Formats: sequence, structure tokens, C-alpha cells
Amino acid sequence: MTLKEFLAAPPAYAPGNGLKLYITAPLAVAIFVIGQLAATGFFFAFGGQATDLVAAAPGGIGHSPNQITTGQLVIVLVSQIITIAMTLAAAGAAPDGLVQALQLGEPVGGNRAYVHALLLLVPALAVINLAAYLASPATYLDDFRIFLQTVRGDRPLVAVAAIGAGAPLSEELLFRGFLLASAVTTSIPFWPAAVLVNTAWTALHIQYSWIGILEVFAIGLFLSWTLWKTGSLRVPIVCHAVYNSSLFLLMRYLPLG
Repeated sequence: MTLKEFLAAPPAYAPGNGLKLYITAPLAVAIFVIGQLAATGFFFAFGGQATDLVAAAPGGIGHSPNQITTGQLVIVLVSQIITIAMTLAAAGAAPDGLVQALQLGEPVGGNRAYVHALLLLVPALAVINLAAYLASPATYLDDFRIFLQTVRGDRPLVAVAAIGAGAPLSEELLFRGFLLASAVTTSIPFWPAAVLVNTAWTALHIQYSWIGILEVFAIGLFLSWTLWKTGSLRVPIVCHAVYNSSLFLLMRYLPLG
């Protein structure tokens, strides 16, 4: 399958998990809340301190409300692991089974689907980031600096695990897998359902500026499109992981700032 054939092919998304949105929506909220509470409890049970959750402002004066500390990253990573486990357990109860409930089957187009999706990710990100920068250069750069401070912290392995693996897996499984499939199963057309779920996913990134929020929403729509096109959640998971990991590596090791 060439890139042209990939673009011209009809959408392959066909959920059949049998679970309705009125069941999965409260379940998703419970999974998220339990993950956060359990991870926080884990952090303090194993010696974490409240001071580990507060970032010092540049120059050591006061506190930075936006930079993510190592303690916060540990809580995020543990909550991601719990979210993944609970989402897999909840989806496993679906009538059609775990794979169908989360759309984890092989993508239409095989391995080439990953290649084509990643190739299209590059111009999509270029357009999204350029639009965000042109809309408000100062706000865009502020978000950039906050993220830069986070990825250049003193625990890179924790950061890259949370950003490059934990976030793509937990977020895609819960939102574009579990919730989106149930929304479509509840007779909501794919794109209205994708916008609804993508809005909920974007709300997780509320710490960003309004420009950052819009950027995240646009990226989420692209990830939804890859799922719609290939019929497999594996593709947006890979795209999400490659994007996050590349962003982490570039910001941590290149002389940016």
C-alpha cells in the first residue's frame, strides 16, 4: 500500500465492544480518580514529601506553579500504570472481548499503516505548531519553556517513561480506545464521538495556556483520524509515543532555550 492508496482507502474503523457510553463514562471517571488517589498514596507511603511536589521558581525564589517536579512525575507515572491496568480489566468485560473493545487488532494496511501515519504526522505537527505560534508567539513560547524545564529535570528516566510510554498508552487506551468505541457503539457517529472524547482528553492538559489547549485538541483530532483510517488503536498509540518521545529527546539534549 502506497501513501496515495492509504489516503484514498475508505475508513476501516468498526467498533463492536457492546458497552454503552453511559456505562463506560462513569467507569472512565472512576478509573482516572482511583489512579490519581492510589498513585498519590503510593508516593507518600514510600517516603515522598509534600515539598517534593512544589517546584522552585527560577532563581530559587518562591515557587513555579507550572513546572512538573520529579515527585509529580512519579505520581503521574504510577497513575498511568494503574489506569492502563484498570482500563484493560474494564474492557475485558466487554461482550466482544478486550481486543475488539479497545480496537487493538492489526491495522488495515499492516506495517505500512504505521509508516504512512508517521509520515503524515510530521506535516500535521508542523502546521499545528506554526498556527499556534502565529496566533500568539509569546504564549506559545511560554508553554515551550515550561515543558523545557520539566524534561530537563534530574530524573530523566522517570520523565521519559511517563511522557514517552505512560501517557500514550494510558490516554489512548482509556480515551480513543475504551470511551470512543463505546460512544460509537451508543450510535453516535464517529466524528461527533471523536470530538466529544477528544475534548475530555484535552481537559487533562488544562495546565497549558489556551494556545497549548488548542494545539493538544488539534493533535488529538489527528490521532483520531489515524484510528478512523486504519481501524486499529495501535497506530495512534505509536504516533503518540513517537511524538512525545521525540519532543522529550529534542528538548532535553538539544541546545534550546
